[in-house]
Amino acid sequence: MSANRGALMVGLYLFGVLLCAVGLIYISVRSGSLPSFFPGHISRSHGYHVRRGRVALIMGGMSLMIAVMMHLDAARTH
Repeated sequence: MSANRGALMVGLYLFGVLLCAVGLIYISVRSGSLPSFFPGHISRSHGYHVRRGRVALIMGGMSLMIAVMMHLDAARTH
């Protein structure tokens, strides 16, 4: 496995985990309680950003699947 491919695989793993964490935060934390640097922070709001959470979870899952497929492909070729 080349160094570039390994770096890409690690980057995809990290990006996937980060997106899954952000998705869980969007789904479980009310809009008014989100950290101020999160898009969608609305002061004194009682709603949740379920759609943003779902999108982040889907994108994180896709990133993790691509990283796992790259890992399995690299292991198979050796």
